[in-house]
Order: sequence, then C-alpha cells, then structure tokens
Amino acid sequence: MSDPTLRCPRSHLHAAVHLVLPLCVVLASAAGAKNRPPHRFVSGAVRAGSYLGIGEAFILRGFEQQDLIKDGFRAGTVSNGLFSPNGPTDLANIERTDVLKGATAILYGRGEPGGIVNYVTYQPTFESESSVRQQFASFDSYRTDIHGNWAALPDTLALRVDAAYDTRESFLDYADGERVFVAPSLLWQIAPGTTLSIRAEYKNYENSTEPGVPVVGQGPLNGIPYDRYFGEPGVTEVDSEAFRAVATRQHR
Repeated sequence: MSDPTLRCPRSHLHAAVHLVLPLCVVLASAAGAKNRPPHRFVSGAVRAGSYLGIGEAFILRGFEQQDLIKDGFRAGTVSNGLFSPNGPTDLANIERTDVLKGATAILYGRGEPGGIVNYVTYQPTFESESSVRQQFASFDSYRTDIHGNWAALPDTLALRVDAAYDTRESFLDYADGERVFVAPSLLWQIAPGTTLSIRAEYKNYENSTEPGVPVVGQGPLNGIPYDRYFGEPGVTEVDSEAFRAVATRQHR
C-alpha cells in the first residue's frame, strides 16, 4: 500500500526511525521532529531565510519550496487571488515530517523541482490519553503544550485536541512574541474500511520583526550595543491569524 500523497511505501512512512530512500526521506517521530528542524536530517536541504520572521520555506537541491504542505494539502490563505503560506508551523500537532526529494515531486501536481517537505499531523485514535508539557527558557520565555485523545464511542468515534501557548522575549530591547495554537480533530469509523477524518487548526501569532544591524562596507556598523533594536516598537510587528480545516474520507 502506498501513501496517496508521497507515493512512498506505507511501511516506510510508519517506520520508527528515519529512513533514506532514493526519492523519499522519511523523518520519524514527534520527539525528533519537535527538537530538530527537518533539514537537519536530509542531505541537500537547507532552511530558507525570512526577513520578517514569519515565512517558512526550505531549499531542496538548490530549489526553494514555494508551498507549505501539511497532510498532503497546501496550507495557507488566499489574498487578492494569491496564495500565501501560513508560517512558521507550530509543531504541537505534528506527528512526523516527510521529505520527497528530487523531480518526483513534480509528478503529482506540486510544481516543486527540488522536492517537498510535508508535515503530517496527529490523527485521533481509539485510546483515551492525555499529556501536558511545560518548557522554560531564557529571556522570560515559556511554552505549554496540551494533548488529549478521547475514545468518545469505542471503535466508532474518536476526538483529539492539541494546543500550545508560548510567549518569549529577546536579548534585543522591545522584541518579543506570543503565539496561541489550537488543533481539534475527529475520526469517525463509518463502516468497516470506511473512515471520515476532520482536522482543524487555529493560530494567532504576534511577533516583533528583527531587521538586524545596519551594514557599512563589508561588515556591521561598529559600536552598536548587542541589544539595540532597529525596528519601531509597536509598528514593526507582525500580527497573523489563520484558520485551516481539512476533511478526508477514506475507503479501503
């Protein structure tokens, strides 16, 4: 059986460790994905830069990936007829990251000659469980993750919610950020071999842009304090709000 999105063997897509194939790289597990960016595992892949700090793209084999892919679908918003990816991706509901390398990515309508990075989210299961994780870091930064899965009707209906809240400051004066993320999902076993899955996400992202230090000649301007902020507090900030929902029906 092959995955309908990446055309990789399903046995590989569910491997417990990352596996490198000629045209497909499978990155495992939530723990690995949350602690290390996907490109760290993959040769020929680097993270593309973003001036404002809100974009998200990877450069695969020299080509920049223009689309943000999640669960095999483009994740973003349409404004004035143009599609804009919603990044950066919060990893609270990400189970694994799949990377399809090379020209094979073009064959399935993606238009990415270098490859595709595809985030795969958690699906509800028919086992009830919950967890909470709290993280603390420097500069008054902290993050709370909440995960819950409920078997509402045994072997028939399962519900799941993944949520996260993080807030942080910076070594730069006046630079800070805050993010709220909630991702509910539902799995309905309609009949043997037939399921309906509904996954939704809401994200509110507020963050100060960090334009860096002015360059004079071949290097940064001398004598600038390390904590000097060259933006305008309250003005050079990004406030992004996004909602996404996907429904899939599968029959085997």
